Amino acid sequence: MPGRSGCLEHPLAPLALGPPPSDQPPPKPLAPFEDPDLSWGRGLGLTFKALLLSPRDFFGRFRPGPGLAGPLMFGLTAASTGLMISFCLGAAGWLGDPYASGRLIRLAAATAGLILTPLAVLGLILVQALWLQVWLIAFRAASAGLAGTMRAVSYAAASLVVLPLPVVGSLLALVWGLVILLSGLTRLHRAGLGRVAAALVVPPLALAAASLLLVRLGLELLG
Repeated sequence: MPGRSGCLEHPLAPLALGPPPSDQPPPKPLAPFEDPDLSWGRGLGLTFKALLLSPRDFFGRFRPGPGLAGPLMFGLTAASTGLMISFCLGAAGWLGDPYASGRLIRLAAATAGLILTPLAVLGLILVQALWLQVWLIAFRAASAGLAGTMRAVSYAAASLVVLPLPVVGSLLALVWGLVILLSGLTRLHRAGLGRVAAALVVPPLALAAASLLLVRLGLELLG
């Protein structure tokens, strides 16, 4: 009669025990706003919280979802909201001024501005992503392609939601947006901070220097 060791050595015994445990780590979760299992509002709030507390960890902790619809919609929603509120606060003064001339024209201009703001934001995101991609390629910091740049720019646009804050809104939006953009580009493209910073800083400085040179040459020709 076979002992207990003989039973364990039966050819079908390994099948009964199931497959061996996998050494593969579990996949990273989707970004909250791109997770279909979360509601729209909860995904929006969790994404804002993650980008505010630790932008660099946000791009390292979550994996990109399929396509770019999620990041684009997030950036479009946040940036449009901030710009619309800021625009309404700025327009409220002269719209309510009884001595302002052409109030009907001003009201029509304000309404048109609110309607066109989402389209303008979308256009700015696309143009900025294309512009940055050219220079990231030049500095060899574009391993994730245009999709990675578009994702970083879209999430960085969320900083415009703080634009309506009095006094510090513009400065806070600029600093927060740069932090998110640098964090996203370095993480998604797996590039060094120096290369990414150079791709952001060198082109505007070069354009400014070229503009000053052209102005100086023009003044010399006229003089």
